[in-house]
Amino acid sequence: MQKRLTLLGSTGSIGESTLDVVARHPDRFKVYALTAHRNGGKLVDQCVRFQPEVAVVGDADTAAQVTAALRAEGCKTEVSYGPQALVDAASNASCDTVVAAIVGAAGLAPTLAAARAGKRILLANKEALVMSGKIFIDAVHDNNAVLLPVDSEHNAVFQCLPREVALHGGVSKIILTASGGPFRTREPSTLRRVTPDEACKHPNWAMGRKISVDSATMMNKGLEIIEAHFLFEVPYSSIRVVIHPRSIVHSFVDFVDGALMAQLGPDCVFMMGDNPVLPTMPEKPQLLDFFNLRFTAFTRDHLLQSARLALKSGMEEKIVVACLLHDIANGALIRTDHGYWGAQLIEPYVSEEISWAVRYHQALRFFPDESVGYGYPEAYREFFGPEYQPSAYVRQAYEEARNHRWYMSARLITLNDAYAFDPNVAIDPEEFTDVIGRHFKQPAAGLGFDNSPVAHMWRTMIWPNNLL
Repeated sequence: MQKRLTLLGSTGSIGESTLDVVARHPDRFKVYALTAHRNGGKLVDQCVRFQPEVAVVGDADTAAQVTAALRAEGCKTEVSYGPQALVDAASNASCDTVVAAIVGAAGLAPTLAAARAGKRILLANKEALVMSGKIFIDAVHDNNAVLLPVDSEHNAVFQCLPREVALHGGVSKIILTASGGPFRTREPSTLRRVTPDEACKHPNWAMGRKISVDSATMMNKGLEIIEAHFLFEVPYSSIRVVIHPRSIVHSFVDFVDGALMAQLGPDCVFMMGDNPVLPTMPEKPQLLDFFNLRFTAFTRDHLLQSARLALKSGMEEKIVVACLLHDIANGALIRTDHGYWGAQLIEPYVSEEISWAVRYHQALRFFPDESVGYGYPEAYREFFGPEYQPSAYVRQAYEEARNHRWYMSARLITLNDAYAFDPNVAIDPEEFTDVIGRHFKQPAAGLGFDNSPVAHMWRTMIWPNNLL
C-alpha cells in the first residue's frame, strides 16, 4: 500500500533527499503535496516530475507564477499560498505521512496541525519542537500520531533505542555528536571578523544558510539538546554533546548496564528499500530464503539442529516443522516474547497445532517435565540467576498448556530446543524442503507480499533498516 506524502519544505536539502527516495520507490510512495516559500522555479520542476495534487507557496505573486508555469507544462497541480494553506496541506485526509522540513518558526503551525490530525510525522524541523515542547508531544499522543525524527543525530538515537532499552535496563545518557563547524580550529580572537559566507562553508555537509550558520555558532546543537529532551523523555542532565569532526558517528546511547550503542553513517540519507550490505531477497521470497539470506547464523543453525534432532528421534513431521520454526522470530525480528511473535508470524501458513506449540513452548521451557526427560536448563541459572522466577503471565500460560490436548507438541519443542546448540554442526536448510512443502503453505506472491495479517512482519525482515 502506497504512503501518501505531504512534504513541507520540498526545495531544501531534506526535501530533495526525500524526493530522491520517492523517485527510487514509486510503488511505495505517492506525493500528495509539495510546499516551498519563494523558490518557485525548483517547485515547478518538482511538481512536473512528481505530479502532486497540491502545491503551496508563501505569497500570491509566487503562486501566480508557479500556476502559470505548471499550466504551460500541462501539469494540473492546484497551487495555493499562505500559512493556512500549509496547515491544510499537512492535515488533509488525502495524506498519511508528513515530512516536516520547513526551516524555522514557520514550520510549527503545519507540523502541529499534522500531529492533531493523527499523521505519521517525519520531523526534520527542530524549531517546531523546541518552540512548542510538551504541547507538540501531547498533540502526538492525544491524536495517535506517529513521530519519527529525521534529523541525523536524533534518528541515530531512535535507531539505537527501540529494543535495546529493554535489553540494557534503560538509558543512562544520550550523547549527540557535533562536527564543530567551520570555525572549530580558528583562533577565537579572529571570530569577530567572520562573514556569513565563511559560516556557511560547513566542512562536511551542504545545508541551507540558516542551519549552516546555526551549526557554525553551535546554536544548532543547543536546539538539538532541547529536541532530544522532548523526543526521548530524558532529563537535560542526561544529554551530552561531544565534538566529532569527521561526522561518521551521528549519536551514541549509553545504557544503564554499561552498554554503549552508536549509529554510524557517512551521510545523512536514510535507508529505504534493499540494504546493499544484506543479500538481495528474491522477488517472491519463500521460507528457506529467510533461513539463507536473513536469519542470523546462530538462529539458523539452532533451528536446523533442533529440527534434525526431532527427525532423528522419529518424531512426527509436525513436530519437526514446529522445531524448525519455534525461534523464527529471533532470526531477524525480536527477542521479547519471541514464542508469541513466532506463532503469529507463521499462523497463516501452518496448522493450528504447530502455531499453538510454537506459542506455548516459550512458557514450557521454564518448567521441567521429567516424563519426557526435560529438566530446567543449567544455562538459565547462569543467564538469569538461581533465584529467577518466571513472570506471572508465563506461569499462567504454562498452567493453560498443561491441560491442553496439544501440550506434548509444545513440550517436545523444548526437549529438542535444549540440546541444539552445537557450533560444530552445520546443516543445509534444503534438507527440510520436502517436510516444509507438506506442512508450510508457501504463498504464491511470496512471504511479505500476500496481504496476510502478518505480511508486514515478513517485510520487516526483508527490509530491516527502512526508516519508514
